[in-house]
Parts: sequence; structure tokens; C-alpha cells
Amino acid sequence: MRHETQVSEPSEVKAVANQMLDWADSDGIAVSPMKLQKLVYFNHADFIVAKSRPLIAQSFEAWEHGPVCPSLYAEFKRFKDRAITSRAEKFDPVSATKVIPLLNLGEEDQEFVRERYDFYKKFSVIALSELSHSRAGPWRYAKSLFANGLNPNRDISNDLIRDYHRLFDS
Repeated sequence: MRHETQVSEPSEVKAVANQMLDWADSDGIAVSPMKLQKLVYFNHADFIVAKSRPLIAQSFEAWEHGPVCPSLYAEFKRFKDRAITSRAEKFDPVSATKVIPLLNLGEEDQEFVRERYDFYKKFSVIALSELSHSRAGPWRYAKSLFANGLNPNRDISNDLIRDYHRLFDS
């Protein structure tokens, strides 16, 4: 009998973030906007390495203090350095209302995302920030390109993320 694996399309970043916030609430972990950015970024990086496809449909940019997904930043910036107490929303044109996007991954992908979340949740926001600022890492490289006029959008490409993070996959 052949066992088929459901392959998930890249997810809306807000759905991934909402799932991680739900898990954090269940675990009794306070998550600030900065920590959420890092949790999503590292999960996305590990997913690209393991699955050869992106977890999220949106991209990260090399902002001053680390990799940032702009739509996620815009959603939660009001919390500053405090714990996030709401969920990301998006506009549904069919119902003309705001809805909370939910993560809809295949079982294997969902398990992978949960395992990676469980690994990274233990790190402080400072430790996660230091990891994302590694000397030869994608953020620092994309930031350097931007400073030299070669990356006007500050984009941290999925290829750059994959190539760097697969060095640590063993």
C-alpha cells in the first residue's frame, strides 16, 4: 500500500504566527513581537532546509535589528516589547469582515512546524536575536548589500536563507 504525503502550499505568515501564539498561550510563554518574528523566521529557515520549499508565502527583509516580515511587524507593532495578547487578522473580501487566518498544513508539515517551535521557544528573545545576527548569516549579508546600494528592497531571499541554514542541518 502506498502512503501519500500531503504537500502544503506556502502559508500566510499571519496564520503561522497565530498558530505559534496559540501554542505559546498553551505553554504559558509570553511572546513579544520581536520574539514572534524570530520564531517564524527560524521555523521558516528550518522548513526550507528540510522540505525544499518555503513555509510562508511572504518574504523577510533585512531591517536594522534583524530579519522582519513587514506584514507581521505591522500587525503587532502596537505591543512594542510586551507580550502579544491578540491574533493577527486579515480582510476577507467575500464576507467583507476581518478574519483570523488559521494554519492549514498537512499533518507531516504541521508536526515539523510544532517540533521546531518547541525547540526555539526555549530561547530568550536576545538569544534568538543573536542567532539571527550571525556574522555570515543571511540578515547580515542582505543588510550589507542594502548598505552598498545592491539590495534596495532589503530582501532576504529564500535561497539565501536556505544556503546558509543548510550548513547547520545534520
